[in-house]
Amino acid sequence: MSNANYQRSFVAVAALSAIAPGATTPVPALPSGASPNGVIGHSTSVGVPCWYDTVSPAQWRGFGMRTCVLAADITTAAGALGNAAGMALAVKSNTSYAFKFFVRYRSNNVAAGIGLAIGTLAFSTQDYTVRIAAAAAGLGPPVEGTRRAANVVATSFTVDIINSNLLATVEGLITTGATSGNIQLRWLSSDGVSTITMRAGSGGYLQVVA
Repeated sequence: MSNANYQRSFVAVAALSAIAPGATTPVPALPSGASPNGVIGHSTSVGVPCWYDTVSPAQWRGFGMRTCVLAADITTAAGALGNAAGMALAVKSNTSYAFKFFVRYRSNNVAAGIGLAIGTLAFSTQDYTVRIAAAAAGLGPPVEGTRRAANVVATSFTVDIINSNLLATVEGLITTGATSGNIQLRWLSSDGVSTITMRAGSGGYLQVVA
C-alpha cells in the first residue's frame, strides 16, 4: 500500500465525536501528525458513510454501501411493470453510483417467468444489465439484456420447475442529474396471469463511485 493510500485509510478516532451527522463542512483540527484524509463522517451531499479528502478538490468521498432487503415474500401477477416494494435505493443529485440487485424468485407456472427493469427519476446517465436464470445451472442459458433507459424490461418467459427458487440480478452505473430520488427495482409476470414471487432475502446495494 502506498503512503498516500495509507494516509487516506487512517481513521482519526479522536475527531469522530466532533463530526455531526449530515456535516458537509471541513472537519475540525486533528491531533498532531494525524492525516485529515482519514476522518470518517456522514455527508448529506453524498448520502452514505464517507471520509473527508483534503486533496484538491477537497470533498467528502463515499466508501459505505447503502442496502435494501426484503423481510418477507412479495408477489405479482401483473403484466405491466410495477414497483417491487422494498427494493429501492435512495440516491443524491449529481453523483455517480454503482448498484446491484439480487432477486430470488419463483413462478407457479413453467410457462411464465419474471420481467425486470429499473425505474428512476431524472438521471443524466444510466446503463444496466439484467440477467435472469430460467433454469438450474447447466440446464439452459440465462436471459440477459443491456438497458440504457428506465422501464425497459428484460423478460424470461419460462422456468424449469414451478415454485422452485431461481436467481436474477440487475446491476449497473447511474450518474444522477439535478434531481435526487430512488433507484427502484420494477417487475412483472411474463403472461400477466401467473404469480411470480420475489423471496425474502432478495436485496440490493449501491456505492458512490464519483
